[in-house]
Amino acid sequence: MDSALMSWIVPFTFIPGVAALILSTSNRFFHVNGLIRTLVKDSKKGHEAEIAKLLRRSHYFHRALTSFYIAIGCFSIAALMGALHERWFAGDVLCTLAADGLIVAGVVFVVFAAVQMILESMLSFRMIRKIVDGEL
Repeated sequence: MDSALMSWIVPFTFIPGVAALILSTSNRFFHVNGLIRTLVKDSKKGHEAEIAKLLRRSHYFHRALTSFYIAIGCFSIAALMGALHERWFAGDVLCTLAADGLIVAGVVFVVFAAVQMILESMLSFRMIRKIVDGEL
């Protein structure tokens, strides 16, 4: 494949995968928000520890979603820059470097979001374990 064509197509190949991660993460985030609302309404029953853990999970989701959205933005801008480079700035090395930098930044944000989701999953598992053991 022509390298000029790849300069704007490659970033687009990342977007569907990140979009799927956004969809699944936002669904899980919505579920945690619902749990928090339910427990807060029923706060007279002493669910403070559980609410605190759910808030931590919520923070992980928020950071992951923000990172996924930034990654989509980086990939989209990189694709736009690649298309502009191909059409009008064929000899401009700076445009190519900027697009490559945005692709790398997008991947870094996806990795950061993945780490946040790993931390959230670990916390979620610990919560489930405590519920099963009767500690929550």
